[in-house]
Amino acid sequence: MIASLAPDRAALARETLAWCDAFWDDERALSWAPTGAGVGRVHLVPQSAWYAYGLLARGVGDDTSKAVRCLRALLELQYDEPGTAWHGSFARWAEAPHPAADAVMWEDYDPNWRQFLGTTFIALLQDFETTLGPALAGDMDRALRLTVEGEPDTRVPASYSNIALMKAFLAVEAGRRLGEESWIRRGEALANEIADGFEALGAFEEYNSPTYYGIDFHALALWGERSSSARLRDRGRALEAALWRDVARWYHAGLRNLCGPYSRTYGMDMTRYMALLGLQIWAGVGRDAAPVPGFAPAVDHGHDYFLGPLTAVLGARVPADARAALLDFPGPHGVAQRVAAKPRRHATGWLDDGLMIGAEQNETDAYAGWAQYVAASIHWKLPDGNVGWIAARSLGPPHGVAGEGTLSLEVRPGCELRLTIHAPEAAADAFAGRRWQLPGLQIDVSGELTMSSLARSGDVSKLVFQAAGNRAARVTLACVASNSPPYSK
Repeated sequence: MIASLAPDRAALARETLAWCDAFWDDERALSWAPTGAGVGRVHLVPQSAWYAYGLLARGVGDDTSKAVRCLRALLELQYDEPGTAWHGSFARWAEAPHPAADAVMWEDYDPNWRQFLGTTFIALLQDFETTLGPALAGDMDRALRLTVEGEPDTRVPASYSNIALMKAFLAVEAGRRLGEESWIRRGEALANEIADGFEALGAFEEYNSPTYYGIDFHALALWGERSSSARLRDRGRALEAALWRDVARWYHAGLRNLCGPYSRTYGMDMTRYMALLGLQIWAGVGRDAAPVPGFAPAVDHGHDYFLGPLTAVLGARVPADARAALLDFPGPHGVAQRVAAKPRRHATGWLDDGLMIGAEQNETDAYAGWAQYVAASIHWKLPDGNVGWIAARSLGPPHGVAGEGTLSLEVRPGCELRLTIHAPEAAADAFAGRRWQLPGLQIDVSGELTMSSLARSGDVSKLVFQAAGNRAARVTLACVASNSPPYSK
């Protein structure tokens, strides 16, 4: 199967699969977690299923027998315990203890494994059912039944886009295979709700999320190319094109990164950690344009490479206008997007040569303190060609605006603004005054906020600002990158 793919997609499948081969445990018939997964010496569950797909797609030597053994091992990890919150899901990893009566979601079990494993089983059965044989296919069908029956109707709202998109596909296709018409209706209804929500705003609420956009595109490819439902096919193709066009507005091809703010992110530089959006860009416009960090054994979040072969097979349908922006930076421009209506969320960005700035206004503090949420950010090109960055997080509702070369942030009374700054080789006194001279970037700081602490560790500095008194305070960072002209004010 891999040999029949277009060259860039075939390279994506071969190279990611070759990297994943190093983590195969033949004794356990599962994949070890790479160091960059951050979960210790354990065997991975969804990633092992993705690897099994890759093995079958490659089909060389003992690949098929390894895949069959892997799938058998995964089936043993599924919970068949009606009445529990984890019924139909799978162990978080093979070594995870069985959930106790007081089990905590995300710590003791992960309900989303139903969607990750279920959609992968569907793809495996669509492409390799004859190879797997009737006995294993039948056991996988039974597993599919448990994934759908175990999922509460109300746990996954349409706004939880990456999981909701997979849930809709799984319900339709499992319903079709197993003769459950009510599942098909539920899946199509959820698909309509997701699509209607996106079309109302032009955005998913998990906005500008480099990892979860990759899952969104993965699920939309399943909708558009693999669904038996005409409704999912039509809406999936339209959503996929619309999401690519929005990504292209916020993507900086020169910096090879998506501009903030980030509703969810696991890093600040896509060339330094594995973000699934990078695999989708590779599949859609080619490896040379893709922001991927390379194949070091300990690459941060490297376990997402396991999705590479399935991403390559499904492909990515990038509209021509979006493709152009992913390949070459189109020039300085501002962007804005309403992310949610109630409570109101609004994102703004400014992208220029060697510089990009993003920020969010959010009426609530629901995301405050969450490591994955970056309310505002600055990226710029360092003198050595790498990327420097600033991540801004606030304790309280974030109120930020990105303008032409500027980032303005408001901090509510009693709240803090925390900046994490990656600026290699910055001078020891770089943040001592109101003009910060960083490698490749000058920042003039104005406003009423007072810096309350500064800590430095290697290339990273952490600054904390506080609002004094009983009123909100603002700080403005005016940025000039070394390779950008001064901005007219």
